[in-house]
Amino acid sequence: REQIVDFETQRVSHGPVEVAKFAIPKLETPKPAVDPLLEALAKARKDSEAAPRDLAAKVAVARLEFAAAHFEAAETAAQACLAIDAKEPEALFILARVQLLRGDLAGAARTLPKAAKFGVRPDAIARQQAWIHVRQREFAKLAKDLDTAGSATTAGRYRSFVGKPLVATMPAGCVGSAIGA
Repeated sequence: REQIVDFETQRVSHGPVEVAKFAIPKLETPKPAVDPLLEALAKARKDSEAAPRDLAAKVAVARLEFAAAHFEAAETAAQACLAIDAKEPEALFILARVQLLRGDLAGAARTLPKAAKFGVRPDAIARQQAWIHVRQREFAKLAKDLDTAGSATTAGRYRSFVGKPLVATMPAGCVGSAIGA
């Protein structure tokens, strides 16, 4: 029989430690990252304020506010555009999208046809109307919207939901035998 014992030691030096090991490194002050979207939004706001009746500047603000997910500001900017020109298609479309996000389906349903009437592409309108119809469980209309938007495969899936809803029924009681009777 043989037994091996490993004996390890550690040497600790109690001598002086170099001060440089404890020095706090000097770091340069971090600079905030530039966000091109927010810079463009700030420029558009400034341009809009400089020319309060310039419709193109107001539309640019509404577009960039929506892109930056500043939905209340986008709605306000779209309303400002519509105060200048009630037939501005992009402002109507942005307003309808904000109404959808807020859950105002009735408001969006009123605004989208106006946007379509004044030139917004039918496929873009159909995609927004699809959101309304899916929330209202109007699957036939949803399928039609998806066809218009170019999603025939998805439209076919929703067509299968059209009709009477499935109602499952169970017999009134359970049938079984008593154990040990």
